[in-house]
Amino acid sequence: TAGVIASLAALPTVSLAYATVITMPLILRLLTQGDLLHAVMAIMLIIYIGYLCGFVRNAHRGLVAGVGAAIEKRNTLKKLEAAHHRLSQALERTAEEILLFDSSERLVLSNARPSESLPIRQDQMQNGARLTDLMAATARARLIPAAVGREEAWVEEFLAWYRAPDRDFVIKMNDDRICAVTAQLTEDGDVFLVLSDITEFTAQAVIAKKSSQRLQDFAELASDCVWELDASGIFTMLAPHRPSPIPVEFLLGKPVRALKPMIHDAADWKKVAAVITSQQSFHDVRYRLQTGDRSLTVSMSGKPVIDDKGQFQGLRGT
Repeated sequence: TAGVIASLAALPTVSLAYATVITMPLILRLLTQGDLLHAVMAIMLIIYIGYLCGFVRNAHRGLVAGVGAAIEKRNTLKKLEAAHHRLSQALERTAEEILLFDSSERLVLSNARPSESLPIRQDQMQNGARLTDLMAATARARLIPAAVGREEAWVEEFLAWYRAPDRDFVIKMNDDRICAVTAQLTEDGDVFLVLSDITEFTAQAVIAKKSSQRLQDFAELASDCVWELDASGIFTMLAPHRPSPIPVEFLLGKPVRALKPMIHDAADWKKVAAVITSQQSFHDVRYRLQTGDRSLTVSMSGKPVIDDKGQFQGLRGT
């Protein structure tokens, strides 16, 4: 750009020199005629040359600005094409499907693959396609059970989310795949939609939840109360699953020896103290517990709590 503009800088000077060389002999000849008419003609010719030089200067400024703008535009377009190429390559390499919509909700860019498209119909993904049309085509294709029989309502729900996304939009497809749609707004008002297959993740979450519930059910069925001691033998947690005759509120925050007044048999207390201080797992340790006028037979099991550094942190049990 600088080289082209520099080469145009001499244009006004060259034009003035050319006009002077061509017209100066004529001006001198008119001035030497010695009469008023020829003198007036010479003056008018000089004024004309002055206006011509001004016109050339103004035209030169416009030409320089126009050439500079055209070159800058061409360079900008080249940079945009390079950036678009890099973005397209990045989109092709990512596992997620990414769609870019402009501020008028028309498709600008997509990396959708025919064999993997989810859940938007890939055959409809043409640049310039409206988001409303894409989602309507998807709903009509019966790919989404939640949209069957209520296509227009489902499209409206999606568009309402798209225009004010506060969370992922989760779509379950008719082949049991689950897709999470994330919207990311750009500074220019464009919107990136990222479509991720979360089927496996969701299945694992369900399995983990069922497993956790199963363990909780077993614990509730197998015991009246779960407890936890810290490393110094203080009850830090006592949680009965049902109304219990054991004075839970009294023991919370107290050491294990708070049980001793309720264990009348010395052999039973020795047994309880031994398993607590051993810092080892134990199972079905039975002893008699006296609470008021009631005598209970308690079965206690526990295991040590060890941190990441292998340090004993307490006991946990039922």
